[in-house]
Amino acid sequence: MIKQESKYKVTPITTFQHFAKLSDQWNALLNNHLPQSFFLSHDWFSLWLHHFGNEINPLILLIHEHNRLVAIAPFIVTTSQVYLTKLRTIQLMGNAYSPVKTFVFDNVPENKRQAILSAILSFLFATFRRWDVLQLQPLVDSDVAVHSIMSLLNTNHYKHRIRQLPPSWSLTGINCTGEQYFMNLPKKITHELQRRRRNLEKLGKLSFEIVTGLEQIDQHVDKYYDVYARSWKQKENIGPTFHRDLAKLAAQKGYLRLAFLCLDSFPIATQFRIVSNEACFFLKTAYDTKYRKYSPGLILLAHTIEYFLDIDNVRMIDFGPGNEPYKKNWASQQIACKDVLIFNSNAKGRLIEFVLSGFLPLLKRNKKLILIKDMLYNKYFSAIS
Repeated sequence: MIKQESKYKVTPITTFQHFAKLSDQWNALLNNHLPQSFFLSHDWFSLWLHHFGNEINPLILLIHEHNRLVAIAPFIVTTSQVYLTKLRTIQLMGNAYSPVKTFVFDNVPENKRQAILSAILSFLFATFRRWDVLQLQPLVDSDVAVHSIMSLLNTNHYKHRIRQLPPSWSLTGINCTGEQYFMNLPKKITHELQRRRRNLEKLGKLSFEIVTGLEQIDQHVDKYYDVYARSWKQKENIGPTFHRDLAKLAAQKGYLRLAFLCLDSFPIATQFRIVSNEACFFLKTAYDTKYRKYSPGLILLAHTIEYFLDIDNVRMIDFGPGNEPYKKNWASQQIACKDVLIFNSNAKGRLIEFVLSGFLPLLKRNKKLILIKDMLYNKYFSAIS
């Protein structure tokens, strides 16, 4: 068990009212998190909590060094029913709609970040004991925090379990125009794209639109929802205004890129993107399934990538979570991610650690019991994710 570094003071924030007062000092740390700053900002977390915070409790840890705020751990605490057991899980704030889930650091070197993370873990194990599992996911392998966390877990013998998550894709180190980018794509990709666009143009006139500002924003978001309703995607159980409120917040800051592909002025594909600090984040894509064989989503993707490179001058494009086959044709880097579970030393923490690390692996050795093992394993992870 590690001891908290005396020079670091960890202060827990557990109410929404107190969180609301942190805006200025929170955002003061964000200059060190380019290009991810929008999704680590106080505004983003305020929006997220407004829409997803009904059944959670905030646990935001402020870490000070000599009265100077040097880091924030934006945690939440959830309670879930796993069979007959109620499980309290600490997670980084966010969900499937969060492109970034990580800690917020001041401009500190790697060795100091490890000391800060050590102070956070020490606080959770020694002071704030009302939890069973600490889940950190997705942790990107290339993130400095990942190396520090792995070192701390192994050095201090914390009980933990690591799952490798499906990788995601990004386009990094961009230093080219849109034309140059497409010249470097495989010829079969560009030729197929051109063929499908020609076939679609036989049905009518194609036009593109990219919304960036607040003017008529409600009408544009209505149009986005309309395309989404005609797509293959299931209706989202997130309330009617999350993407509308996100679009307005992003538009206010100049970050919104809401794109449409129209056929004779009728929208048949849409993409919801955020561009900030020379980085583009893919959030949502949808297209009218009536035009599936023409690949309207890829046609719009090609247009928006050219826009991002030539107009926005981005240097990084994050294609979002998931390992869909099409992404490897457009991206340059596969991103490995981990799901790290850290078990508390209380009774429930030890029980969950035994089930996941001891009992379930034993079931895997027996072919007849594999289905039971998978059911138990999936039941647990679906409860805490």
